[in-house]
Amino acid sequence: MFFNGIGFVGFGLRPGVSGWDFIDRSGFAEKSQAAMRREKAAKDAFDEFRAAVEKQGAPVTKKDFLLPPSHLTSACYADFRKHVLASPGWTCRRRRATEQEKSIFKEKRKAPVYFIDLSYKPIDPSDLDPKKKTAANDTDPVAKKQKTTNNNNWKSAVDPKTGRTYYYDRETRVTQWEKPY
Repeated sequence: MFFNGIGFVGFGLRPGVSGWDFIDRSGFAEKSQAAMRREKAAKDAFDEFRAAVEKQGAPVTKKDFLLPPSHLTSACYADFRKHVLASPGWTCRRRRATEQEKSIFKEKRKAPVYFIDLSYKPIDPSDLDPKKKTAANDTDPVAKKQKTTNNNNWKSAVDPKTGRTYYYDRETRVTQWEKPY
């Protein structure tokens, strides 16, 4: 523990019986063992579901893939989401449960609880081949215009459904996933 001019680094303060107590949080884990077990179970369930869906090869949206009782903490959801997004064509979304939905699942926590929805859109393997993309862009008039457009016109934004960053040209109104410059 050391004082950095503002507060004590590595310690948290909380009200105690006799004033303020110092709690050393520097050794605390980011996730509890129970949270890590729930995260692993969620990843395993996704891998099983993904294998079945990809075998069929059709787009799918699975609402309520994970229900509030699965209770993935924010840190666990972030890692679960990375796991899902690492699979081409997959996206996930966390949706806050309403009070009515909480009562259906007999959730007594006052904090927000969430559903996790999954979507899959098969990706054509040729779309992933950079050589074919380049060849197609040489004949595509929109792609040619992108190359000649001033880089200052490009802005980035985050897709709310997937959480991925995309780029758009304010002048040509072209939108793409790849960074243009």
